[in-house]
Amino acid sequence: MMRIISVRISILKLTFVMMLITAARLSAQTKLRQVPPVLGSLTPEEVNTFFMPGGTAGTRPTTVNGEPQILWFLRHGPQSGIVDVRQQGAAHESPVEGSELPTREQVFFDAATRFDLIALGRPGVSRSYILPNGGFLYSIMQFQVEDVVKNNPTAPVQPGALITIGREGGILRVKSKSGSELMLRNWSLDDPLFQTGRQYLLFFEYIPKAQIYLASRYGYKFAEGKTVATDPAGEAHEYLSGPTIVGMDKDELLQMAKGQAQRAREGGGKQ
Repeated sequence: MMRIISVRISILKLTFVMMLITAARLSAQTKLRQVPPVLGSLTPEEVNTFFMPGGTAGTRPTTVNGEPQILWFLRHGPQSGIVDVRQQGAAHESPVEGSELPTREQVFFDAATRFDLIALGRPGVSRSYILPNGGFLYSIMQFQVEDVVKNNPTAPVQPGALITIGREGGILRVKSKSGSELMLRNWSLDDPLFQTGRQYLLFFEYIPKAQIYLASRYGYKFAEGKTVATDPAGEAHEYLSGPTIVGMDKDELLQMAKGQAQRAREGGGKQ
């Protein structure tokens, strides 16, 4: 009799320990999905809307067996190593309207009418988070502004300013269910993450409620003074490379871009 009672007590202890481990794991996952302080003024639903690929409230995360993919990987995926998780079937913005390839001048004219800020600068170290809906990663970082092509009239930015920016996708190191390190890598299509300290020309949407700039997945970086698309193998390729922007001298590109931004401002672009 005593032996049976002892076995039952041992089972209850083991069950209790497993419950504590599960609760701790769920608590850690919930913490990873909390809105960071820099976005504290945004609701979880707003964060989902801004940072899901496609940037629309109707975009739903990819699921695995009915569960948001990142949460599924945390609970049922590999014990360690690197896991690439991608958003399937996401809608993507087009840098210009229409289906025909635009001229390079039209690319920047349209961008100046659609985006709040177009700036040259260098991103700092990024920190990635899991969206509240558990389906995708997003990243927050500082961006050192070096030149302004199109300024934000709501909150003007000057060269030398340090602004907070966010973008979809990221890299996040977490503990797997076994306690080992698991690296989640998550971005859309072939769009690579920004490299810390590298110079970029980026298009931004301003989110006044959080005083943060949301970076478009379209933009440019530079190699030996020449222009390169940030998304050379992805959906933006034909739009950004087709108009012969890629390969332009950086100073020539900036001069042309500023001229088109001025033209858009005089013609009633986004103010």
